[in-house]
Amino acid sequence: MKKVESIWAELSAKAQEASKEVELSEEQVELASAKEVKSMATKVNSLQKKVRKQIDVSEAKGDVAYRATLDLNESVGELKDLMSRLEKDMTTVAKQVKELGMNPQDVPALSSSLDIINDGNQAIILGEREVKNQTRGFKV
Repeated sequence: MKKVESIWAELSAKAQEASKEVELSEEQVELASAKEVKSMATKVNSLQKKVRKQIDVSEAKGDVAYRATLDLNESVGELKDLMSRLEKDMTTVAKQVKELGMNPQDVPALSSSLDIINDGNQAIILGEREVKNQTRGFKV
C-alpha cells in the first residue's frame, strides 16, 4: 500500500508540475498576443496619421488645381471675347483699306493679326480641352 501511496504522491506532484507548465504556457501566449495587439495598434495609428496627412495634401492640391482650372476657363472666355472683337475690327479695317483702293493683305497689321488669330484659336482649343479634362477629375 505504501508503494501505491508513493506512486500516487509522485503522480500528484507531476500533475501539479504539469499544471504549472500549462499555466506558464498560457501566460506566455497571452503576453505574446498582447504584444502583437500593441504592435498592430501602433502600426494602425501610424498609418491612419499618414492617411490623414495625405488627405490634407490631396485636398490642398485639389483646391489649387480647381482654382487653376477656373482661372483657365475664365481666360479662355476672355480670349474668345477679345478675338471676336479683333475679328470684327479687322473686318472693318479691311473694308476701309479696300475703299482706299489697297489690298488688305498688304497691311502688315492685318496679316500679323491673322497669324495671331490662328494661334488664339489653337490656344482656345487646348484650353477648352484642358478645362474639360480637369473638370472630369473634380467629379469624384
